[in-house]
Amino acid sequence: MLLFYFGNRMQDETKFKNKDETVKENVSKNQNENQVFKTNPQERNSERKNDEISKKYSSNYEIDRAKGKTVVLTFDAGADGSRLPDILNILSENKVRATFFLTGPFCEKYPSLVRKITEYGFEVGNHSYAHNDMTKMSNEAIKEDILRAQDIIIKTTGQDPRPWFRPPYGARNDRVRGVLKSLGYETVYWTIDSLDWEDNMTVEMEKNRIYNNLVDGSIILLHIGSKTTPIILSEMIKYFKSKNYRVTDLSGALR
Repeated sequence: MLLFYFGNRMQDETKFKNKDETVKENVSKNQNENQVFKTNPQERNSERKNDEISKKYSSNYEIDRAKGKTVVLTFDAGADGSRLPDILNILSENKVRATFFLTGPFCEKYPSLVRKITEYGFEVGNHSYAHNDMTKMSNEAIKEDILRAQDIIIKTTGQDPRPWFRPPYGARNDRVRGVLKSLGYETVYWTIDSLDWEDNMTVEMEKNRIYNNLVDGSIILLHIGSKTTPIILSEMIKYFKSKNYRVTDLSGALR
């Protein structure tokens, strides 16, 4: 039985990554700094405060795969929304679910198109506002960016994107995941990156990349603006079904 609840969310059929991807800077420099005895009380207090912040905002869990005979389709928003209607129609015609990760500017640029996502009954997630590398941002800057995007997504779609958040560029570490958790979000990564955004991507290259890496519970990263994905999407869905995969969204796979 799969268990999933918010707050202290529990899942017994979800595979999480448990790893520290914090960027390591100059190790020898850090070692030398650690050898310096801090005698300044203000400096010691500052260190304690930083330690408390690190402990408060820290999480090493993220969703990168679902268990069972499922395939999870996820679409990230980019600069181009012109192919979104085709994607929505294909998903609906094939009677499958998908999760759409939206940025604030995408919602602002294509409000009527974005509304169709929820009108078709699909779920949305948060993909940030400025699409910056959050490992290089302060906790407060991360919060401000996420909440700004969240507000726009809710106003545009009428749907709260929580609990799903996909970090821009996939850049994340324990601190970023911790800040996301404090805002009610789960960090969603992927099992297969289709690379469908690359200029030299062809339909055959994309199909081979996805089919050759397909495993039970695959979360597939696709892009709304891809020139190749809409062409092969229906064929891919039929292929997944022929292999007895249930094609669904994050909620369908994890709740």
